[in-house]
Amino acid sequence: PDDERGETWTILLYLCGTDLETEGGYCTSNLVEAAQVYLPDNVQVIFQTGGTKQWRLDFVDNGYLERYRLLNQGDVESLGQVKRASMGKQATLEEFLKFGVESYPADKYGVIFWNHGGGMSGAEFDELYDFDSLTLNELDGAFNAVDTRFELIGFDACLMATLECAMALSDNAKYFIASEEVEPGTGWDYEAMMQYIVDHPSCTGAELGKEICDTYMAKCGWYGDT
Repeated sequence: PDDERGETWTILLYLCGTDLETEGGYCTSNLVEAAQVYLPDNVQVIFQTGGTKQWRLDFVDNGYLERYRLLNQGDVESLGQVKRASMGKQATLEEFLKFGVESYPADKYGVIFWNHGGGMSGAEFDELYDFDSLTLNELDGAFNAVDTRFELIGFDACLMATLECAMALSDNAKYFIASEEVEPGTGWDYEAMMQYIVDHPSCTGAELGKEICDTYMAKCGWYGDT
């Protein structure tokens, strides 16, 4: 691990579970992966749940949008509830980004979107609101409302590595991580990703992005999914 512990990170996970969680519990599985990592004080992982009819996490009430901080040994700290709204609405994302940045200031910020992706039609298709999604204009608007340049913006979702999406977010982050292809439901390797941040807190978004891509490919191999 790096000797430097001065670098602080806040990772914001925007978790719209939708049918992937309802039918397969895939979002829960990724959170369980992240929970395997011991998180020191300089790494904060904040997540918001919404957009699904049934969570596999017993503590989540899908009657609300809920916010949590990931702790160690799988524990979570509740950060409160807000009125349920579409995760595909600009205001919902904007409020979460502002909450994360203002409540958990850090040297570097990362945002990861978890859900379906549709390229030009955006991402975060909320099954509770007729599969409403964040359009590219809504993504741009939400990030522009937050006075922060993120180290990285990532989409653990299909088809989001388009020129149009990258251009929409280019003023808001140093690095953009997404797949041009469809992704398997098992998603990224969250344990490897979080461990890399813990071990290398001075890493850039480019270095973290390479780790995300490499471990994602390795994970796909474990599941036999190409």
